[in-house]
Amino acid sequence: MSVEPPVHAVNGAHTSVIKARWGAGSILSIVLCLLMFVLLSTYSGLWFLLPVPLVVFAWRWFSARNESSLASVNAVPADPIGHAPLLGHVQAAAERLGIAMPAVYVSPQPVLNAFATTDREGGAICLFQATIDALPDDELAAVVAHEVGHLKNRDSAYMTFFDAVRWSLTAIIAVLGVIVVVCMAVLAMFSRSARGALGLSTAFVGALTALGAGAAYLLVTAGQRSREFMADRLAAQVHPDPLALGRALQRMASASRRWRVGEVPASVAALCIVQPFVPGFLSSIVSSHPSTDRRIKRLERLVGAERAIESNGAAAARDWDHAHAALEAQVAHARNAQPSEIVGPAPFAPMRNEQVWATIPAKLVKPRTRQGQLSFIVADDGVAVLTTARVVFSGPAGRTEWRWDKAYDHSWRSGVLGGDAVLIQVTNRQKPSGLQFALQHAGGARLALELALAESRGSRADLVAHLEAQVREHERRRPASVEG
Repeated sequence: MSVEPPVHAVNGAHTSVIKARWGAGSILSIVLCLLMFVLLSTYSGLWFLLPVPLVVFAWRWFSARNESSLASVNAVPADPIGHAPLLGHVQAAAERLGIAMPAVYVSPQPVLNAFATTDREGGAICLFQATIDALPDDELAAVVAHEVGHLKNRDSAYMTFFDAVRWSLTAIIAVLGVIVVVCMAVLAMFSRSARGALGLSTAFVGALTALGAGAAYLLVTAGQRSREFMADRLAAQVHPDPLALGRALQRMASASRRWRVGEVPASVAALCIVQPFVPGFLSSIVSSHPSTDRRIKRLERLVGAERAIESNGAAAARDWDHAHAALEAQVAHARNAQPSEIVGPAPFAPMRNEQVWATIPAKLVKPRTRQGQLSFIVADDGVAVLTTARVVFSGPAGRTEWRWDKAYDHSWRSGVLGGDAVLIQVTNRQKPSGLQFALQHAGGARLALELALAESRGSRADLVAHLEAQVREHERRRPASVEG
């Protein structure tokens, strides 16, 4: 039985973490950046350039403070009823860390992630709905504790500061480079020897500017990574199972590889608990976040090898039980479910004796292949009705249907726009099209469509047998920690 640490112990641990981690990352980055300012001005003799980084710093600081990260991902306040468990996790983490209850927002974007931010009204955390649907309760609580830890550490302000420092450093180096090139160009007008050196000096200044900007970026990201480690450690100290955060990070890192550029704005991606778009071997250098493997190893060292094995074993058993129950529920549904009569006005004209298997929110998608890579575009957003005769999609742009008696092939693809997509090929349409179902509806949609199609072909028994085979295969992979 795990005992939760008291608040005063948490605050004491928080203070020790700041003393241990601040000097290694954040303070070092700030001091080095300030030294670069002074040295560049001193050795160039151009002290009048100091207002340049200060102006750029002020511009980035105030513009970043006024940017709305929540609005950029269409976040809305959490529903007190629908998101009651989430709000409970936030309240518990805030009490343990000794801060006021932050505002809680939920974004409909189809990604697995979360972030914390601050504005003039105070702190706020935002979780994407896909994260709430995908993570087990203990892992969701760990992610919430991490984000509340960011608010405790005031990391949003530090991130904004680091970003402003990077831009101002780059600005002063670029201005110095321009001055050097202009001076050489003026000298070249009066000196033949200076003309030959003009091209060389321009190349040198360009390389120096690039190196300076790169060095500033690396300094800033080093400071940002230290803030992530601090929030990880703080979350592990207030959560009953410190490794729950590591498992959540692993799930989200795997999902982030399927994100499309543009689903999360770059300004928000830098705030997320797992940063997308950065390959693993580069994350330790150029990313604003540490690699997921390093974060998990630090959490495991924090709790010790024996407890890590115990925690991960218990999580594997829980996941196995959950998956087993879901598979058995699918078998029971495929064996016993029956369609229902169409009641009330339908978005289409019902055929004779047509009945409904399921009605599910969906998006109409069309495939695109470029340079051998398959992608999907969303043509409409509405609802799909699966019946005994067809599947009918209705949206603002119109209606599309696929009849079962004309369908000769279909294929499922996971990780499409944060959910699952099915492409259906029918004899009366040359190009395939299909439907995308969000993560929270994907499992039920897949089973409903397969059941409707199998029933129309008289192969329902084959579908049940296929699902039963999946149950047996799952039972063969039973973890040792799960009792028979």
